Amino acid sequence: MPEKGPTPALCVRVNRIDKFNPVPPQELVNIYRHAGWLENHDGRSGDWVPGLIAGSLCCFGAFHEKRLVGFGRAISDSISDAYIQDVVVYDSFRGLGLGRRIVNAILEDLCSRNIGWIGLISAPGTAEFYRGLGFSSLSGHVPMRFTGK
Repeated sequence: MPEKGPTPALCVRVNRIDKFNPVPPQELVNIYRHAGWLENHDGRSGDWVPGLIAGSLCCFGAFHEKRLVGFGRAISDSISDAYIQDVVVYDSFRGLGLGRRIVNAILEDLCSRNIGWIGLISAPGTAEFYRGLGFSSLSGHVPMRFTGK
């Protein structure tokens, strides 16, 4: 994980991640571990990373000195709906606009495909961030997760 303190946002680039522009699996494992999202993967091998990238409509990463410091992706049917998922920036790189740049790159990609419904579930404490990017609450709707029968 990055040890360095905040770096000017201009020194960080946001690029597409896909099979033509891959990211070392361990870098994605590290950022997912940082976010606390490895409950379904032990995270040691990173063998799940290619499937995660391939199963996403688009993925973008923020890179500082060739190291992944932020990530986000969208899943979609490629026709009508898309969901933004897994937006994360290392703590030491927060406050530089990287999350905004990642989400804007995802939105630009989705809008260029004429996807008309773009949603997400904001983690606790992040709703204002997403409102500032044009998202609004879905009044009357309740996000749900399958936890078994």
